[in-house]
Amino acid sequence: MLKKNLIFYVKPNEQCNTQCLHCYNVGKNGNLNIAMYRKFMDTFAKYIQKMDVNFEIEVVLHGGEPILVGIDKLERIIKETISALPFSKVK
Repeated sequence: MLKKNLIFYVKPNEQCNTQCLHCYNVGKNGNLNIAMYRKFMDTFAKYIQKMDVNFEIEVVLHGGEPILVGIDKLERIIKETISALPFSKVK
């Protein structure tokens, strides 16, 4: 089995409290839907398992300002990610 590193970006929202004029996120207000994220993670996990590669997965919270969704939602996103990938090392 191969060992590979994978960087997985999660965008909890596109909100930002600074709204810089040069930023591509200005004016957007979308939040990550947990139910849709769970479905995506199930599909993603099946795909990763079929590859038969021992991935070390680094999760990066990205977007406008990730903490604007609140700590509870961030914790749910992290828990969903880890629980969907029990066969991989997630950091």
